[in-house]
Amino acid sequence: MPRFHSVHGMIQLPQEILEAWEVRDPVAVFTTVDTEGVPNTIYVSMCALRADGRVLIGDVHFGKTLKNLQQGCAQVSFLFFAKDHSAYQLKGQVRYASEGPLFEEGQCLAKPEFSLRGVVEIQITQAYKGSEQLGL
Repeated sequence: MPRFHSVHGMIQLPQEILEAWEVRDPVAVFTTVDTEGVPNTIYVSMCALRADGRVLIGDVHFGKTLKNLQQGCAQVSFLFFAKDHSAYQLKGQVRYASEGPLFEEGQCLAKPEFSLRGVVEIQITQAYKGSEQLGL
């Protein structure tokens, strides 16, 4: 089973996840929670997976999701599907930026007809393929 490897505090993702990402369904699922612990789940399509263990998601029109992030939602879940229907769930710590280096890095996510309001970064701490946890 592939293991995660830490690189300067970041996680290097297993090859299996990187390969599944390359043949994924273009729409993923992003879940935050509010201050009462109530989950909010949305579809996202402007996203990127970085080999260092980060997911970037572009915010064009987040509503409840943005509110949850602004109110301190620190742990999130990101789910994507490979073309063979395998499901990969990535959980981790989150931060949001509407300016600065992270926001600039995320500009590549924007489709020409949209402008980003912000960028979400998930630092992956856990990964699953279906119900199987991929070890740290």
